Amino acid sequence: MQIEITSVGQPDFTKTSKGGYYSLSVTYKADGKDGARKMMSFGYPEVYNNLKGAAVGSKWNIKLVKGEKYWDWVE
Repeated sequence: MQIEITSVGQPDFTKTSKGGYYSLSVTYKADGKDGARKMMSFGYPEVYNNLKGAAVGSKWNIKLVKGEKYWDWVE
C-alpha cells in the first residue's frame, strides 16, 4: 500500500513496570482516503523509527501483514 504522510506527531513516552515504550501518531492518505495510525516503538521498531522522521508530503510503500486482530505495518 502506498501512503502519503499528512502529519506526524511528537513521540509520546509511556512508562510501564518493565520500563516503557514510545508511541507516535501518523496521519496519511491512501487510495484517496484519509487514515490514521498509532505506531508503537516495540511492535516493528524499524517502521516506527523510519516514520518518526517522515516529512509531510513524503510517500511511503507500506507492507501490510494480517495479524491476529489488525493489519500490521511490517516494512
